Order: sequence, then structure tokens, then C-alpha cells
Amino acid sequence: MPNTKKLAVYSPVRKTKRVIGIVVDRLDSPFISTALRGIQKVVAERGYDIIITHSQESADREVANMRLLCDSGTPVIYFGRSGVKTDDARCGYLATEHLIRQGCRRIALVTPGLKGGPGVLQYAGYQDALSRWSPGCSGRLLIMGGPGPEGGASMAERVVRMDPMPDGLVITDDRAAVGCVYALAGAGVRVPEDVAVVGFNNDVAGRMITPALTTVDYPGFEMGKTAAAILFDQLAGLRPARRKSVTVIPPALIIRHSSLRGRPDVVSWP
Repeated sequence: MPNTKKLAVYSPVRKTKRVIGIVVDRLDSPFISTALRGIQKVVAERGYDIIITHSQESADREVANMRLLCDSGTPVIYFGRSGVKTDDARCGYLATEHLIRQGCRRIALVTPGLKGGPGVLQYAGYQDALSRWSPGCSGRLLIMGGPGPEGGASMAERVVRMDPMPDGLVITDDRAAVGCVYALAGAGVRVPEDVAVVGFNNDVAGRMITPALTTVDYPGFEMGKTAAAILFDQLAGLRPARRKSVTVIPPALIIRHSSLRGRPDVVSWP
């Protein structure tokens, strides 16, 4: 399935209603709900309504949803295709740099995999930060683990068994990070004193745990607004509908207690 941190726009020549179609593959993502609010803001200002279709992470449903919308001449914003995206390398860089600034010297990147583009870029950003700010760090540590709280708990079990144990974790899914923090606490590992943790996606669950989770915030609202604005430019003939271009919107680091070791931090990007 495609990466949900990207959006693409399709503007059929035939337009029948003042409606914009949206294709999503899941509905339980804070990123998607935030991006939908950004889309809704622009669409409503133009006097349009939206129709949301849900593929339930099924390729067959995706095709059916696209046919339903495009056959009726409905312009489409599609989560999961390149067009408007965030900078995945910068995500990995910001999280890793922050942990280095907090004094971590054995930092592990925890990810479901490196087969897709986002994972590869996040790992590249992680490596860049280590090379730039802390070349003396003890190697590059990569931990492969599943998403969600269960995956995070499994990761924590592996971390506790490592000798020496990492003192910093960059976990590319907030829900996995939450599960990891809970499991580490159950094993007697203190966060952030023993292991500092940074997650990705600014999930609401990260604000509900103790310590609250530092996270890389994907700019969903701005991405949604930008995708909608590009689509309306295409409909107005101001932008070629078939031109393959990418608009990159930078992420931000939200610093909370799960990573703070009493050191000030100002993040940067070369």
C-alpha cells in the first residue's frame, strides 16, 4: 500500500458538480484527520463539498474508489501518492539531532522496514545527523519492529536485552513509541533518564502518557491545504494537470519530556 504521508491530485477534464473526492486508505491516523481539515478549509472557501472514500488498505478498493470518482468527473485528492509530501530525511535528522543534543551517544533508529521510500530517507537523515554532530557515536543501530503498541512493546523487549543498551530511540511511529515507553517502564527502564525516546506523527496518545512523548510532527494541515490549492489551480488552468511535480513541506519537532535530559535544545538543518 502507498505511503499515507503523501498526497496527489487528479483533475479530470469533465467536471459535473462542485465536489472534490478524497481517497484515504485508513481513518485512524492523526495525520490523515489533520490533512483532511486542511483540505476542508480550502475546499469550503471555494464553495465546494468533499466526498471521502475509504479503501481500508485494499488495492481493489482503491481502484474501485478511483473509478467511482473519476468516472463521474470528480477531481480527486489521493493520499499515498507523491505530489505533496513532507521531508522524510529531515524527520530522521531532526529526531536524531535532538537526542544528540540531549547527550545520547548510542542512538537506535526503530522502523518497520527500509523497503519503502520514507524508511530509507528517514534512515539517511538519522545517519546524516550522527555523521555531522556525533561521529564518535558507537555505530549505527537499526532495530526492525512492527507498528502500533504491540510492535512497540516487542521493540522494548529487544532493547532491554541489548548490551550495551541504547540510550536514545528514534521510533518512526508514535503508537509504537507509546507501547515501547510503557514496556520499558514495566522493565524498570527510566524514560528519559536511561533511554530518551522520540516518536513520529504527533499522535494524541503521545500526549496522554507519562512522560509525554517528544515527536516529529508531520505538517498534515498545511499539506492538505497545499494539495487542495494545487487542485484548484489545475481546475482553473493555472497549472498543468498532468505535470509530475513534488511540493515538499518541512516537518517540525515537538519537544516533550520523553527526550529531555535537562539540556537546552535548538534544532537545525544543514
